[in-house]
Amino acid sequence: MEFQISKSPVDGQEMPEPLVAVLDHWNAIRGASIFPPWDTFRLESLPAHVIPWCVVADVVTGNDGEIDFVYRFWGTARAEFQGLEMTGKSVSEIKPAKVADKVRDEFLAILETPEPLFFVTQFTFPDGDEISWESLRLPLGPDEKTVQKIIGVGAPRSFSPAYFRAMDGDPHIDYFLRRSTEPK
Repeated sequence: MEFQISKSPVDGQEMPEPLVAVLDHWNAIRGASIFPPWDTFRLESLPAHVIPWCVVADVVTGNDGEIDFVYRFWGTARAEFQGLEMTGKSVSEIKPAKVADKVRDEFLAILETPEPLFFVTQFTFPDGDEISWESLRLPLGPDEKTVQKIIGVGAPRSFSPAYFRAMDGDPHIDYFLRRSTEPK
């Protein structure tokens, strides 16, 4: 499984509304700072339809100095769509492992460049099915030198049952029944 990932500067004109809503809130609370402190970010200040697609990950340094990311919050829409509840779990527990590696690399990029990053991920299966999604990652911390948490929000561009093959699972029938009018 290979992904095509593009990382680009954040441009609210190029991003879908859910990502823009999170970016706007982040920008409003950061003021002149490089990034805002965690204690000022309020998920409940976001539009209600956006919150279920959000994640919050704690940046954790182990005794060996290895950096890990543990989900403090995993939105209900993500849990339903991906068939995974990741609250309290490490990013390394995401399946398949290539997806975990992709997310870890995105989070590490936030640590290296503590600014918002916009990602477009695309994958084409051998049978031609494609999946594509956009995600925004934003740093939060106690000061302008320490990224303590990362906010993430995703928005599907094109999903089909192929997505669930990438996740090593079957489509959740309830998901498709409730969303039967969405493009496949």
